[in-house]
Amino acid sequence: MAIGLFLTPFVHEPWQFYITYGLFGGFAAACFGVVVCNSSVGKWFIRKRGVAIGAASISVGVATMVLAPLAGWVVKVYGWRVGFVGWPYQKLS
Repeated sequence: MAIGLFLTPFVHEPWQFYITYGLFGGFAAACFGVVVCNSSVGKWFIRKRGVAIGAASISVGVATMVLAPLAGWVVKVYGWRVGFVGWPYQKLS
């Protein structure tokens, strides 16, 4: 995911976006999806397994609720390229 998010601001053609964000981001989302995370948490915690899986599941919704407005603000103020990388974007010559 980090590779895809880091390379996305440097794209200049749609096919580059499809590879950086679509392929890398999609692969990472499949590897770190809800099923994979819940099975990992379930194997890690023996006591209070239900609480641990519940906390892991609810964190997805909480993170979406908190980070979506923050990402919108970053894009509005700094632009979409900074939103992907996190620091000012310098256009390559």
